[in-house]
Amino acid sequence: FPVTIPGLYEFFSDKRTRISKYREMAMYPEIGNALDMICDEAVCEDSNGRMFNFEVHKKSDLKKSDVRKLNAEFDYIINDILNFQNTGWELFNKWVVDGELYLEVLLDDRKTTVVGVKPLSSINMTPVFENGIITKYIQVSDDNKTIEFPASRIIYVSYGKYGRNKQDVRVSIVTGK
Repeated sequence: FPVTIPGLYEFFSDKRTRISKYREMAMYPEIGNALDMICDEAVCEDSNGRMFNFEVHKKSDLKKSDVRKLNAEFDYIINDILNFQNTGWELFNKWVVDGELYLEVLLDDRKTTVVGVKPLSSINMTPVFENGIITKYIQVSDDNKTIEFPASRIIYVSYGKYGRNKQDVRVSIVTGK
């Protein structure tokens, strides 16, 4: 069929179909190898064994003690919560292929401390916007049961490229002239 923008919108008519196609394309050897190289380059350690560094602009009005606290919190999130050393490549690959990433924030029994995150499938998650702001997320199971998550319980990262609306997240296609 002719490859036109309206044709692509028709072909990728819903999120489930679109993400399934993205995942199918990622299994082609040439595309899979390219994605592996992108992930390998993006998720790597520096000479100090760190994958991320937290820096505060030198002109910041923050006290040194506050910067140390922020740095400790940042390290806790990256190392203990996200366990990025072991999960970073897979999370980045999932984001690159699907065009968005959803992580459920897991709290302790008292509901006061973040103790982990759980990846959720992009296929059945949808952010709900009100006045351009995400207010909640809805997960729809295969048997059409819905679970609502408050915005504070989900970490959501998208490419920021949209089709017809903000629920229609698209993977960017870059072409040469």
